[in-house]
Amino acid sequence: MIRYRWDSLALAWTLILCTLQASPSAVEPSVLNRPVALNHLRLTTGATMSLLLSEAQVPGGIISIYEHCEQPNEREFSLDETTLKQALDYISTIESTRTWTYKDGLILVGLEQSDKTILRTVIHDVDFNPTEALTLSAQRLLETPEVRTSIQNAELNELSPELGFGQIRKNPSAASLQSSLNEAKHLHEISLLHALNVVAATKGTGVWEYEQFNCSNRTSFRLNWAVK
Repeated sequence: MIRYRWDSLALAWTLILCTLQASPSAVEPSVLNRPVALNHLRLTTGATMSLLLSEAQVPGGIISIYEHCEQPNEREFSLDETTLKQALDYISTIESTRTWTYKDGLILVGLEQSDKTILRTVIHDVDFNPTEALTLSAQRLLETPEVRTSIQNAELNELSPELGFGQIRKNPSAASLQSSLNEAKHLHEISLLHALNVVAATKGTGVWEYEQFNCSNRTSFRLNWAVK
């Protein structure tokens, strides 16, 4: 009888652990299986991934580092309707730096390159209003003393955000409107990268892009919202 009870308890704990381990992955397919398609568009790989996230209505961030004075190159992309996961995998096979990860409801591209940027800078305290424009929220983060110090120490030249096809504006969903409260949100001891993710997730479908250009002895960066 005692052994039977122990076997029953062991089985119960095994089922509980399996349920807990399966919970995160159970959420992924609903996001990663959203349908997307590319219809003979000529874009950079970064812009293509932004477009895919926009189409799937998933927030996220993209990190791009260009060495030796390189510039992003455009190429033609065409995909019949497929899943977001398959489309992102397809782009990452074309360009190795476009590896992606799904974390906390966001798609992050090129995360392994973040250590080479100012994105790991820890901001002690900053406020942002969920109803303000994304560009204003990003500028507020860049103007914090900690980030300004990182920019100066790295001798980075800040480039103005580009306007063009890559910037896609999405109409806010009912869920994002509900979360857009008039009260400012306070962020404490948070990296610039994580803060950008919080802003993107608060807006519901925002996608930020950090680009860094290393050319000779000059390094420049640009922080842009590819999807607003």
